[in-house]
Amino acid sequence: MEDRLGKRLEDLTVQPRHSEDMGADLWIDAQFAINTPVREATSVRCRHVDDPKKLFAGLFYMPLPDDDTVGGELEICRWREAPSFQSVFVQDHMVDLVDTVKYQANTLLVFINSLEAVHGVTVRQKTPRIRRYLNFIAEFREPIFDLQQYQDDSAPWALMMGGEKKR
Repeated sequence: MEDRLGKRLEDLTVQPRHSEDMGADLWIDAQFAINTPVREATSVRCRHVDDPKKLFAGLFYMPLPDDDTVGGELEICRWREAPSFQSVFVQDHMVDLVDTVKYQANTLLVFINSLEAVHGVTVRQKTPRIRRYLNFIAEFREPIFDLQQYQDDSAPWALMMGGEKKR
């Protein structure tokens, strides 16, 4: 990464995301976030990798004490074969589930973003409760990896949101 950036990591400059461009190498953000109540069992994000500009992502879970909603866990996956994307999305049959991180109090998950960082959120069942978390982000101006060479454009748009590809 240092070769690609042309400088040592410790020499990178940083600024807040979504602020006036000060010429920094890396933009950082901390977002207070919620997922709204669920009217019908659904997932907020199927299996995918994050934007190729993103260096890392972090999630700090803050459920309400009485939240016993089933689902909404973060899935960590591994490729079965070579990476293959539709935009940033990954078809379920292309990866194996490696681990699941439960949505529970004081859980912090931080990961480096790459072609290998496939993750998604399990289906959350119907609930009147919101889901609270902090989202930490660091991103570069330019992508740090290239998804273009791994694109599979053979499936229609509706299939890009997850699920098995039909042939």
